[in-house]
Amino acid sequence: MLEIDSAEAVAELTAAFEAYERALIANDIPAVNDFFWNDPRTIRFGTRSNERHYGHDDIAAFRLRRGTLDQRRTLLNRRITAFGRDMGTAHVEYGPHGSDRIGRQSQTWIAHCRRLENRQRARVVRELSRRRTQRQLSAPRGRRSA
Repeated sequence: MLEIDSAEAVAELTAAFEAYERALIANDIPAVNDFFWNDPRTIRFGTRSNERHYGHDDIAAFRLRRGTLDQRRTLLNRRITAFGRDMGTAHVEYGPHGSDRIGRQSQTWIAHCRRLENRQRARVVRELSRRRTQRQLSAPRGRRSA
């Protein structure tokens, strides 16, 4: 039977979602493009009628043409669900900075189709390592772990 929302899978998916969000807010276009499956079947629907993109190349070209912009936003209603070890979804409502509008974002994450097991997993591991180091440094002197 398919395991839904195993703690380990949800943690991995959440870390990947948060890494994507950081890249988006930082306008790190190459990193954001790396989160999308490099395949002509990849689809991205934006909020405007001219933001319907079919295929990784079209999505990457759109991001380069558009350039950087203020991507700050408040995440309002995030739902992350893991289906087994290699697939999950992330759905979020968000409020763009300085606006009362509400946007919606839906993502399907599939580990073997994306490069999660290569570049993105390495980013997630680096981020987890950074967090662990920060926790260790902020722990009282007698309680630091090795």
